[in-house]
Amino acid sequence: MNFVSGHFLIFLSVVLPAYFLLPDRFRNSLLLAASYFFYAYWNWKYLLLLVFTMALDYALALGIQGAGQKARRKTLLIASLMANLGILIIFKYSGFFAGLWSGVTGTGKLTLDFVLPFGISFYTFHAMSYVIDVYRGTIRAERNFTYYSAYVMFFPQLVAGPIARASHLLHQFSEPKRLRYSNFTIGSLLIAKGYFLKAVLADHLSPMVDAFLGDSLSGSPLLTLQGIYFFAFQIYFDFSGYTHIARGVAKLFGFDLVLNFNRPYSAASITEFWRRWHISLSTWLRDYLYISLGGNRYGKWRTYWNLMITMLLGGLWHGAGFNFLIWGGLHGLFLATEKAMAGNRIGDALRSLPRWIRVLATFHLVCFAWIFFRSASLQGAMQVLGRLGAILTVPNPVRFAEINAGSWIMVLAWMAYEWAEQRFALPARYVRVHWSLRFGLLFVAILCIDLFAQANPRAFIYFQF
Repeated sequence: MNFVSGHFLIFLSVVLPAYFLLPDRFRNSLLLAASYFFYAYWNWKYLLLLVFTMALDYALALGIQGAGQKARRKTLLIASLMANLGILIIFKYSGFFAGLWSGVTGTGKLTLDFVLPFGISFYTFHAMSYVIDVYRGTIRAERNFTYYSAYVMFFPQLVAGPIARASHLLHQFSEPKRLRYSNFTIGSLLIAKGYFLKAVLADHLSPMVDAFLGDSLSGSPLLTLQGIYFFAFQIYFDFSGYTHIARGVAKLFGFDLVLNFNRPYSAASITEFWRRWHISLSTWLRDYLYISLGGNRYGKWRTYWNLMITMLLGGLWHGAGFNFLIWGGLHGLFLATEKAMAGNRIGDALRSLPRWIRVLATFHLVCFAWIFFRSASLQGAMQVLGRLGAILTVPNPVRFAEINAGSWIMVLAWMAYEWAEQRFALPARYVRVHWSLRFGLLFVAILCIDLFAQANPRAFIYFQF
């Protein structure tokens, strides 16, 4: 079920009042049933797969906590990881590996195409973090199956995150919830902001990205360059829009989800970018993969290797293709290079540059990597790079008519608003103003969304992951 659909608004208008009308002891059961319906609305068969892995992880986590011997605890952990990763590999990567096998053996194309379950990458990482944390002793295994399953299935963040840690979210299901005006104030603000980001900004840029980065080579280099810039903002507006809505909907019910984006394009280094972009994924990769590989504890070359492996697997997490591996590898290379330059003359000289120069350089490195992320194949990425190369090799007069001034004004205006929002703590001020002004501002926001939203809303980009 798509957040930006009438069906979801009807769904929410039924579930939310029912949740607060029910006694506390029935509310988690209602949330669980609503989450089942939310996912089954797309495909009920894959709901059975999700329930199976959820029940398996529940039992294995209890087994890990009750096991006295470390070897048995590790065996149960491995069983959980193999089950979760095995299902992920079958549905998401079997076609990719079958193609590799066919290419190596020359036996012809072996077709293994599965319909990818919505959000399989997200809820797999979600479930794995719970079992790993129980194994590490960070949290205790949850014995109440309703609490545990409601945590795993919580519909606002089920299919596209943010990836919620059990240490942050699970205990919230055992805490009584009260109907609070402040939750509705903050939640409605987040939802309105998310709808504007998605339905107005991201969907406005989407057709131009498709046209400027399409398969046709007829587009001018200037249009291709704009397409890359517009995709960088499209995916940011699209994904941050989803997580704003997810956090807002959760807040209506009294739940807090983690912040997932924090002005990533204001980062002055790739390291800082990953502290601001898809924060729940970057911290997951850091805590469960990079640190498990050894982190920075075994010398600089092992650190570079661990960074590269982490980002390569992070790229593969997004999609089964060499273009995603290259995207992850580029970010691994950027991170390792920054780590290598820390403390030497080159690094010191770069850090002494004005921040706006470092922000601009970081943004362009991110945009360069986005080329491989956006392209459907390596061949498509090479075509885009070839068109960009024409800027340097062939005289290309700038045609100002090709500059989409209106779109740039929208993008830059929103980035200026984000700066002001953080600089002047606008959300905190919004909560403190008189209720009539809050409702007036919310009405204006809804009116703007209704006036400027695209007629045919597109699916969120991260649904494919």
